[in-house]
Amino acid sequence: TGAYLPPSSSVFEPGLLFRYNMGVPASTPASFFVKTSCPTAKMKLMIKDNGKEVFCTYGTGEIFIPSWEYKMNSVIENGLGSISRTASRTSNKGGKKSTTSVSDSPVDESENAKLTIEVHSSKGWTLTDEQQEAVKILRKKYSNSIKVHENLVQKTSSKSVTNIGDLPENCAQWKLMMFVDSDKADSVELKLDTSRIDKIKAMKLAWEAADPGRYERAVATREKYLESVDHII
Repeated sequence: TGAYLPPSSSVFEPGLLFRYNMGVPASTPASFFVKTSCPTAKMKLMIKDNGKEVFCTYGTGEIFIPSWEYKMNSVIENGLGSISRTASRTSNKGGKKSTTSVSDSPVDESENAKLTIEVHSSKGWTLTDEQQEAVKILRKKYSNSIKVHENLVQKTSSKSVTNIGDLPENCAQWKLMMFVDSDKADSVELKLDTSRIDKIKAMKLAWEAADPGRYERAVATREKYLESVDHII
């Protein structure tokens, strides 16, 4: 479960609702259900294999995938074993879908497939005044979580600000649920992708190492600019 934050190119990846790294054994059927607190929210769900899209579908308010299976079929090509990866699913009534096959170098089928599941949503959300205030609180938490002081030793929490325990009251929310057979549950991995936040932190650390105080000055300059724009409006 997490909070919806309107797209912001300056901090958040525009339109991204969430992205999880997903490890599943080959040929393991799974079901997915994504629901939002806004019934008019437009969503696009994608599953990627090493950055290549292998599955895509759309929904409004919610997305239900009754059965999706990631298959890895051995193929003999030029005398060398390679893997033809295919993502398949059953029909999702009323939703668009696409399926892609990807050829790769030899892969051990006994290992989990390394995939990402992500949902993008930037249209159709209607926020109340209370939800708008919650957005401001979460943006501030996010900013503080990646803040880097001049001494480069500030300790920040590794918890996502969209963790259910951290959500302000009355914020717009999304929920992702994944279902697999009970005997496969221990073999499935689902972990929030924090690569973008990690890159931002690394960039700010590099800034501070090369020019102490640069990040703080940049923030002050930006705030001054935003205040001037608000004054003009």
